[in-house]
Amino acid sequence: MRKRLIGFGGRSGLHTKALVFDRKDVFIGSFNLDARSSAINTEAGLYVESPALAAQVVEYMNEGADLDVSFRVLLDHDGKLYWIAEDEGTPLRYDTDPMTTLWQRFLAGVIRMLPVASQF
Repeated sequence: MRKRLIGFGGRSGLHTKALVFDRKDVFIGSFNLDARSSAINTEAGLYVESPALAAQVVEYMNEGADLDVSFRVLLDHDGKLYWIAEDEGTPLRYDTDPMTTLWQRFLAGVIRMLPVASQF
């Protein structure tokens, strides 16, 4: 049985950004590295020079990237997305966005049609 995915317990976990530089410095915040965040959104971040904190963040990130608790997104030969995970070492393939309903995928498709390209 698949373990609970890290970060799915609350919406704020999906918005947080964490970057580690040379395994000695860490940036943690909500700031996106794009023009929209710097020009429109009010975002925040904290830069910490701490090899000890950097090691903890790297360990947490590596745990979160384990295929027992996350998905690897790939492209097939036709350029379509698919998701790979593992359940106790057994590979699992999903051809639709895992852990979503048909309604959520429909709504995401409708939102993709909105003319918001100027916001990026």
